[in-house]
Amino acid sequence: STYDATELSFRLGQVLEMELGRLDEAIAVYEGILRDDAEHEASVSALERVFTTKGDWANLYATYERGLRVAVGDSGQAEVFGKMARLLSEHLNDSKRSIEMWKQVLELRGEDPEALRALSQLYSQHGNFADLVDILERESSVAETDEDRIRVFMELGAVWYERLDRARRYLAAGQVDLAIAEVEAMPGVAVANDWLIDARRYHEARRALDLIETAAILEPRDSPAAAMARKTAEPTP
Repeated sequence: STYDATELSFRLGQVLEMELGRLDEAIAVYEGILRDDAEHEASVSALERVFTTKGDWANLYATYERGLRVAVGDSGQAEVFGKMARLLSEHLNDSKRSIEMWKQVLELRGEDPEALRALSQLYSQHGNFADLVDILERESSVAETDEDRIRVFMELGAVWYERLDRARRYLAAGQVDLAIAEVEAMPGVAVANDWLIDARRYHEARRALDLIETAAILEPRDSPAAAMARKTAEPTP
């Protein structure tokens, strides 16, 4: 029967793989089974194992994609998406697609701690602070121990520090717009809202004064702009 032939072929693949170490031949046998039965789960798992042993990451990823077709339910699919996400970031140098895979895990499992942790690491590596803060806040809400919560809060604090440090450097270089943008991107920015309003007003006033002073330099001494610049520069009684 077809079932018996498939099982005999699968057993042959196992012997080639596990007992003789003839991995390429084993792959050919497992691939042959899947050509006849695309949902033969044991052959998909065997190919995952062989490609992992060989370090053949591209074919391993393709096998994971096959695995999605045979995965049972949301939990099974989430497990495969997690494998794909790890492979993309660790071996295929594709953080962008890894992030998308981890998002799929969250869609299927809800606030999954492993997916949230992986996303926070990826966002941190790429300086995506807005998404990092969102993920860290979600991670803190599902942390199971005080140690995990403290770690997440420390990482949130590090985001604050890094942005403040950059804002200070921009201010020192006279790049006020960039400094304000850094503060605006901080978590809990509403707390700094009054400061931001004052900073914008000061920056606009400083910019206007610079324009007037420049015009005074370029125009004749008796021009309106020059007169305005002199008046602005006069000490207040």
